[in-house]
Amino acid sequence: VETVVRLLANPPTPEGARLAALVLDTCPPSRTGSLQQRIRAGLGPPPSTAAIDQLLPPDPGPPDPGPPDPGPPGLGPAGSLAPVGQGEEPAASWLRVWAWSPVLPAPVLAGFAPLLDALRRLRPAGPTDPRAVVRPRSRRDTALVLEDLRELAAADGPLAAAAVLAAAPDTGAPGYATVLRHLVSADPGAWTADVPAVLDALARPDLGAFYLAAAARHPDAFPTGPAESIHAALTLTLTGALPPPADPHVPDAAEHAIRAWSGLLETVWRTGTDLDGALPAVLARLHTLAAPLTLPSPAPQPDNPATPTTKNTGAQAAGGLKAPLPAGMLETQPALRALDCLLGYAASRATRNGTMPGDVLHLVADVLAARGGEETAAAVLGAHLPLLHHHAPDFAATHPELYALTPGQPSPAAAWLADGPGLDPLLLAALDRSQLLAVLREDPSGGAAFRVVLALMTGHPGLLGTPVTAWRELATGQDGPASASAFLGYLALFTIMSPAARTAVDTEQVWWTAALDAGLPPGALAGAGLPPGALAGAGHFATAFPDAVWLPLARRSAAHTPAQDNASQVAERAAAHPQDPDALLLTTHLLTGPGPAGRHDPDVRHHARALLHAAEALPAACRPAEATQLRRALIEAGEVDLAQAPATAG
Repeated sequence: VETVVRLLANPPTPEGARLAALVLDTCPPSRTGSLQQRIRAGLGPPPSTAAIDQLLPPDPGPPDPGPPDPGPPGLGPAGSLAPVGQGEEPAASWLRVWAWSPVLPAPVLAGFAPLLDALRRLRPAGPTDPRAVVRPRSRRDTALVLEDLRELAAADGPLAAAAVLAAAPDTGAPGYATVLRHLVSADPGAWTADVPAVLDALARPDLGAFYLAAAARHPDAFPTGPAESIHAALTLTLTGALPPPADPHVPDAAEHAIRAWSGLLETVWRTGTDLDGALPAVLARLHTLAAPLTLPSPAPQPDNPATPTTKNTGAQAAGGLKAPLPAGMLETQPALRALDCLLGYAASRATRNGTMPGDVLHLVADVLAARGGEETAAAVLGAHLPLLHHHAPDFAATHPELYALTPGQPSPAAAWLADGPGLDPLLLAALDRSQLLAVLREDPSGGAAFRVVLALMTGHPGLLGTPVTAWRELATGQDGPASASAFLGYLALFTIMSPAARTAVDTEQVWWTAALDAGLPPGALAGAGLPPGALAGAGHFATAFPDAVWLPLARRSAAHTPAQDNASQVAERAAAHPQDPDALLLTTHLLTGPGPAGRHDPDVRHHARALLHAAEALPAACRPAEATQLRRALIEAGEVDLAQAPATAG
């Protein structure tokens, strides 16, 4: 029932409509009334006649007898819902009832009869039954059966199967990418024995791209090496012979061609495979593909609904990018993949003979100047920032934009911090300290925080400067307290992880203590101290440190920020120490900080009562005086029965 009510809150889908109809048809008579009542409540109150007449005039002109209404969109004659907008209320709710009406029983629709009559005047054919909508064909469906093709290839060879694929009635359909992947995987050696012959048999460029991508998954299978396949895939990308994508959400032939040459080249760079003299030609083609990145992006053009915007078409397919690159589409942009491959080639050269190719560095400089501030170009350069920093230090020193960190502004350094390879504390130390703190303030528990904390633990304690000063800088600004709290909590997680490469066992303790020192009132230390709320993350230290270390630090943290994260676990651990004044004061502070909803955590109160009873049960000589403060805090937190219960005498 709950599922049906949720379904009715949105326009119907074929599956949802069928499920709703099934529930309505099979509902026991004893529960039909309550089910229909829930559905009516979900649909909302029926509109009044006056409201209907205002939005849907009684005489809208000659009705449009056209095809049956496909659902909520499509009520467009003059005087209809179009002037108001189908996504606005009340039009959206009315159209939702209209679309669901073929499924819903008459008692549910009784109050909506005037609305349905008014809509039917505009569309006499009525709404289409959503249960009858034809299920769209899967992109994996093909006219040819994989098993038949596999048997044919095994019996007569890959060329026979390729010829049948080329003659298929739906040849070139996206599903054949999967078919070819399975065929090649069944016998990689046979399918890669004569790449040009297979491409000739497939005939179509899109099938060729699918085949090359499938073959690239088996780089060791090529008996004469991968040079021919790399050359063929690059040719498909450069010539623009591949058809435009039919669906922007499905990998198209152009993307498969990119996967083929980029995947094979990554293997070549990694293994040092000989390309039989083809390397200069391959590098020249990669430079041609990457060349558009050296030109500034033109101003964005209005979207053309007839042209998919998330894939490459026309000149873009050959690397000629005509607009700023969309984020997150590295695998579909030949220029970006070419730049990535060239930097991979440079890395292989640098690790083998210690030299960086000058033409690649020249390309990087041009890309930085033209598109270094674009997210996608910065992401590619960021992935190779350690290479440039360590193997081309002179080049990197003359291009400070590689290391720039400005919140909200893409850069290679920002991309590397967020999602780049390696931890590389030496590269981290090369970044501007103030800019790095600004990044941590923006994302105190992301990729940058992970790198920073691990560097602090592995022999780079001065990365952020003096800890007290770093905390104060981190906590500045409107979101500073929340950022400092989140970073402190993130630091606490590393007490559990305990990296094997750490060089200082007390890093977390040093930084936790520094956060407390930074939070002292003005005048106690130089500086202004941390603002309220900045030490909430200290609650995550509840499972770390020996009691003698943890209790004083936890008590000081709760005194600064009573609303501690993980407060229940903090109170539970403190409850095991009724003789320790720090435990009693810590719990007292926790009770003065209500939770986010304005109510005190019942678990904290439970552990606090247990601690109080244990403390008051101690002999008078051993009972901490702080038990009186804890009793008063419990009463103020709502445990009013303690106001009459006397303390245990002893």
